Amino acid sequence: MKNKSFSGKCEILPSLFAAPPLHLANALQKIEASGYRSVHFDIMDGHFVPNMSFGPEVVTAAREEFPSLFREVHLMVSHPPHWIESFYQSGAQRIFIHLEIEPAILQQSIQLLQQKNIPWGFAIHPETSLESLQAYISWLHQTDRLLVMSVYPGFSGQSYLSQTDERISFLRKHFPFLSLCVDGGLGSEHIQRLQTYGASSFVVGSCFFKTENNSACCGF
Repeated sequence: MKNKSFSGKCEILPSLFAAPPLHLANALQKIEASGYRSVHFDIMDGHFVPNMSFGPEVVTAAREEFPSLFREVHLMVSHPPHWIESFYQSGAQRIFIHLEIEPAILQQSIQLLQQKNIPWGFAIHPETSLESLQAYISWLHQTDRLLVMSVYPGFSGQSYLSQTDERISFLRKHFPFLSLCVDGGLGSEHIQRLQTYGASSFVVGSCFFKTENNSACCGF
């Protein structure tokens, strides 16, 4: 099987949240058969964002049935410490937490992730001021990865926010030590353009699951 998870420094991660909800196993089979190595799990608590999604048992099932797929978890939750342990035990191999949560809870979350010695990163909302990230610079230096939302978090199928281009360019210039991942509304034209601005990892949803030619969708 051809490995299409990476093309040079580019990583593609299909998001299971965009898959037909009654056919998650088929969706994981499709990811694996398409040659991608990774799957992205969007976890929502109905509070941080106005929607709910999966629990840890879905990640556990993916680990057991599709062990070759790398499991990335994006916690869109108000209190990550309530969730980190269970998703770690379920088989998460990378976890993102949002910078917008309460600072004390954010610090507790970082400590837990570091104790687990699991790869982790921060995620930011489309309306989060990039200049405000300087206030978190010491924490940003404790990770190497930033997930930049290019849609408003909570729902699949949204259109790409054009201001993301400028945001990625700004982040690459001012935070060169971070690996930048873009999440939401992506098609091949976005991915190819965003690579020139400095992004190297891309979460794809509707583009992947609602397109027959997944390679064309993702640009590879």
